Amino acid sequence: MADKSNISLTKLTVALEEYRLKDKHGKYVHAVPEIALRAGITPHDLVKLAVKRGLKKRVIVQTDSVVMAALSDYVNHPELFTKDIADRYGISTATLTVWATNAGVTLRSRGLHKMDMPTTRQRQILEMAALYSYEKVGEHFGISRSRVSAVVKRWKGWKVPIVPPFKPGDILLWRNKRRKERLIVVDAGLTRGTVKDESGRTLRAFTWSSKGRLPKKIGVDPKYTICDTTGDDAPFG
Repeated sequence: MADKSNISLTKLTVALEEYRLKDKHGKYVHAVPEIALRAGITPHDLVKLAVKRGLKKRVIVQTDSVVMAALSDYVNHPELFTKDIADRYGISTATLTVWATNAGVTLRSRGLHKMDMPTTRQRQILEMAALYSYEKVGEHFGISRSRVSAVVKRWKGWKVPIVPPFKPGDILLWRNKRRKERLIVVDAGLTRGTVKDESGRTLRAFTWSSKGRLPKKIGVDPKYTICDTTGDDAPFG
């Protein structure tokens, strides 16, 4: 089931408006799976939410666009379990397999997920999950908290390299009081570091996950001289 805590109230409000919208002939304008996909929630969860809000229970009818989106995830995102993809589009794993067969897509083998190493995306999720809450990791990658938990459990025997999330010279985009700021990392520890803002002011002990948000890396300053550190939080005394 999708983690609704990671879905904005605005998206859910829009989804419910689309859910009830009909054309002049009394037919629904949007298919349930398409609405759910845009809102980041499963079709079944959307119907349950709509019914709780007093709306009529609708049948989940798949459209060509939903089929293509599901097959795209099936082919291009091997880090996603088949069941996760099926749940996302409100179908069974058997239906997804039938779609793939009919489209001539190479089916996944039963042992596909019994890999020795996680994929690049899974490693990124694991590394961040070792430092931050699953909610924050889910927000960063655009997935649910339960999906983050599933990845962590799948690779619980894999040792996560403990390294800072950013490096000296990284340029970060930080939202502060409805204002965007560009910061340059001077020194980096696991959970905090020293940065400089656009005015050249130095901010020490800057926490990467302050107020539940993570700064976004948008580039690297090639002219920056990288400073050596003597330990994880050495710059902070």
